[in-house]
Amino acid sequence: MTDATVRLLTPEDWRTYREIRLAMLQESPGAFSSRYADAVRFEEDTWRGRLSSCDHHLAELDGDPVGAAGLSVAQGPVVQGDLIGMWVRPQARGRSVGALLVQAVLDRAAERGCDRVRLEVVDGNAPARRLYERMGFVATGVVAAYPNAPGATESEMVRLL
Repeated sequence: MTDATVRLLTPEDWRTYREIRLAMLQESPGAFSSRYADAVRFEEDTWRGRLSSCDHHLAELDGDPVGAAGLSVAQGPVVQGDLIGMWVRPQARGRSVGALLVQAVLDRAAERGCDRVRLEVVDGNAPARRLYERMGFVATGVVAAYPNAPGATESEMVRLL
């Protein structure tokens, strides 16, 4: 178990979000569609905009940011949430921080009326896949080329709410 806390970020938290986002892009550059070299140049308005257009959650241990996960919601016949930007600092892994973040995203998705939450996980990332399976996600069988690594693939997983 962990003594981590998770909170929903607001546009006023843009500096904190910038810090954690840049950390994730440096530590795991192949895991995200964004690049550190681009993100480090973003202005305040861009960071605030990201926090206005999606729900981003921050995990903290003793007041220090140790992880983040986002929720993007698409309206349609099925209201779908996408779990995006999931990451936990290496020193905080194995302390249930990831599970707290995923649960926060699931709770927020339910609050926002989502019927399901979808994510994509890079094939070969066994720890992430095990976490998502423990949290009730099921592979759909949809596999696509992963754009950040030639030859790599990613699998879609879904959890109904």
